[in-house]
Amino acid sequence: MKEIDKSSAEVYNLSTFRPEQCGIASWTEDKINYSHGIDPSFRNRVVAVNGFRNKNEYSDFVDFCIDRDNLSDYKAAAKFINNDPNARVVGIQHEFGIFGGKEINGKRTGDYLLEFINHLKKPIVTTCHTALDAPINEKEISIFNERKKVLKEILYKSDKVIAISNTAKEILIKYGIKAEKIEVILHGTHKFNELPKHSKKILGLEKKFVMSMVGLVRQKRGIEYVIKSLPPVIEKYPNFLFVISGKTHPKEFIGDKEPYRNFLKSEVSKLKLENNVLFVNRYLPLNSLLRYIQASDLCITPYTDPRQTSSGVLSYSIGLGKPVISTPFNYAKELLSDGKGVILPDFNNPDSMSKAILNLLNNPEKIQSIKEKIAPLKEDMLWENVAKKYIKIEKSLIS
Repeated sequence: MKEIDKSSAEVYNLSTFRPEQCGIASWTEDKINYSHGIDPSFRNRVVAVNGFRNKNEYSDFVDFCIDRDNLSDYKAAAKFINNDPNARVVGIQHEFGIFGGKEINGKRTGDYLLEFINHLKKPIVTTCHTALDAPINEKEISIFNERKKVLKEILYKSDKVIAISNTAKEILIKYGIKAEKIEVILHGTHKFNELPKHSKKILGLEKKFVMSMVGLVRQKRGIEYVIKSLPPVIEKYPNFLFVISGKTHPKEFIGDKEPYRNFLKSEVSKLKLENNVLFVNRYLPLNSLLRYIQASDLCITPYTDPRQTSSGVLSYSIGLGKPVISTPFNYAKELLSDGKGVILPDFNNPDSMSKAILNLLNNPEKIQSIKEKIAPLKEDMLWENVAKKYIKIEKSLIS
């Protein structure tokens, strides 16, 4: 065993990681990069959870790989970290579906993670990227109850818990987790030093009023309702353009077919909106994603699940000072309250979306008011400030 080097303590992040194309992988990469920028001596390393990749496909941050569905890998990963005397803390990035285990109706409970935790001999900080307060329908009751049971045990065995929002914290308290054990740290956002007019010019959008939605395309994001809301908007504002930027989510593929994207395209054709809806069908690296947001006059998050307690897309939009129209899911209701955005009265309703869009277009002073109100929130959510909070908590657990 090597001797402990106190000047080079390590925190291990258990997470998906690049080149995986998912929000948690991106979040973890950002957390690591910004943490190293603040305190390079407090090294972040990664145990990557995946379904199919080899270690040599990852960056040099990754020291160990877990095959998601191989239970023995979880114990081996814990042993690997235990044997590293410089590994002082473990940060678990928890999201439903990342970790292997029992399946109910095709959805994993993630109980294999407990095998890792039960064999680990280091302090644990668990970030809950999703906290669900109830099943969305009767079909989901069984998987909800099992996942809740597993998550309660994970959090009970963690030394510290991070919630991504105050709403999520309240849900976790209802799970029986002590309030003093939970810290709220909002999703990090990025600076992007490119003028909006330059972003528009680079993307060829300079003569358009742009409303955008970025990220992986999937059904639960409610994109079809936005498309159906557009005819009244286009009638009055023919230069209006709805930009849908991002590739199709892997779960939306059937073989090599993309039925949901094809359905969206058929809706565009049916409503004769080809000149007012732009599909950018590719995975967007961070710089490109931020450019599409920066080029936007408005952003929209029409998500269909009211329980959602985090959203990277909504966070990034606020971080760049963009007015957001959103369905009333939990995270949006918290971040956009008190005039910091437009919270729709309901879900999946093209009429209310049309009215909200037109209300802002007809009253540009309301757009300016939203921008002014989100300015303080932008500062708190900058990744530099978020990373400092993580470092403080992680170091507090080192004996």
